[in-house]
Amino acid sequence: MASQVATLLADINGEYTPLYFNLMQGATLFVLLVVCANIANLQFARGIARRPRLPCARRWGRGADA
Repeated sequence: MASQVATLLADINGEYTPLYFNLMQGATLFVLLVVCANIANLQFARGIARRPRLPCARRWGRGADA
């Protein structure tokens, strides 16, 4: 009577386990890339929106936070 021991993940996915892992890792990196691009775009838009009022603030002796 011979018995075999295998993990549940290996039994379900078989030889495709590394493929699923790489696919999930790639999807996660893609989501992080999109998030970083959105944050960069928001920072860029904020800087562009503040640009016109900086000369007036400096003229009256206030900094960029005014």
